[in-house]
Amino acid sequence: MKQIRVAAALWGLLALAGCEHEDIDRQHYDNKIFISLASRNDNELLVDEVDSYTRQITAQIAKPESHDISVTFRAAPDLVENYKTIYYDSEVIALPDGICRIDEPQATIPAGSVQSTAVTVNFDQVTTLDRKQKYVMPVTIDSFEGIDGALRMSRTCYFLFRGSSLINVVLDLTDNRAWPVWDNFEQVRNMRNFTMEALINPTKLNKQISTVMGIEDSFLIRLGDSGIDPSQLQVVGSGGAKLTDESLKIPTGEWTHIAVTFRSTSNYMSEVMLYVNGVLKKTGNFYSGYVDFSVPHNNESGTSFKRCFWVGYSFSDERLFEGKMAELRLWNRVLTEDEINAENHFYRVDPESEGLVAYWKLNDGAGMVAKDYSPYGNDLTIESEPTWSQVNLPE
Repeated sequence: MKQIRVAAALWGLLALAGCEHEDIDRQHYDNKIFISLASRNDNELLVDEVDSYTRQITAQIAKPESHDISVTFRAAPDLVENYKTIYYDSEVIALPDGICRIDEPQATIPAGSVQSTAVTVNFDQVTTLDRKQKYVMPVTIDSFEGIDGALRMSRTCYFLFRGSSLINVVLDLTDNRAWPVWDNFEQVRNMRNFTMEALINPTKLNKQISTVMGIEDSFLIRLGDSGIDPSQLQVVGSGGAKLTDESLKIPTGEWTHIAVTFRSTSNYMSEVMLYVNGVLKKTGNFYSGYVDFSVPHNNESGTSFKRCFWVGYSFSDERLFEGKMAELRLWNRVLTEDEINAENHFYRVDPESEGLVAYWKLNDGAGMVAKDYSPYGNDLTIESEPTWSQVNLPE
């Protein structure tokens, strides 16, 4: 899958983000200095959203002394190897030069107190960091006066940097289906130019047909068909038009981004282009000049009905999608290849983007409604109580 740099978020467990520590509740014969446990707060930092951070650290002793104690801190990239050894992390590297600075590294523990004044650690140019790389910057007690020694395992605090999830929650649509109630929604009526997108992770592809989204006998993204592999992606239009070939097999247990564009070339013809993970895989012509997605929702039962737009379903329950979905989008324009491959595009877009008429992130995390993040607010109704799955995307 295309590697994307993403905006950052918090990384990892707090246990990895703090200072090395030992049980200071045990009685020590010698009063020794250490970095306060309170210094763990906010040691996990964002790497792409803001350019600078400040964090404060303090030193502490187990019991007050009758005199002042002075302590000096320093940034210690030379201790990165210690971190690797302690946390069995061979991939982390030192924060680059120029990112971390401590302008006033000295602090004092006043007589009769157990905690020092705070020292400020500054991080600049954070947005220059690569979210795909893990970084660490140790900050350590460099020297002290007025106390016999320091607790070895609590002398250093680690600040961690890494990009993380753009997507944390997705919808597991197995044995379920969803639909928008956009009765005669003008923005999707008789669309002559549009783009459909989906991020999917099938758990099983052993049915004759597994449906992603669209309208049966009009315009539908699905996998499998009579006579073709159940994992083979295809786009089906009116009149039996199909766009597929053997190169379009989609794996199970992996996330795949699908984008399909439709460009009307006349009242009766259109050009359809199919992208998988940003790569143009197939181009073909359909014998229709527009697609009407605005059909009012109905259960497609009885003797007289018009097929409508579904997510994860078409025609019959035998075609339900089994797996997870995220980032479903419908645009009223043809996205270019560069737009489809834009940074982070697989995982999020601006809800105010030009031409975005439906945007179901499927990150709601609870309930039977999936919010439409586009300006039009046509939420998806989910038929049965779904499973919302925790993920970390991009992986």
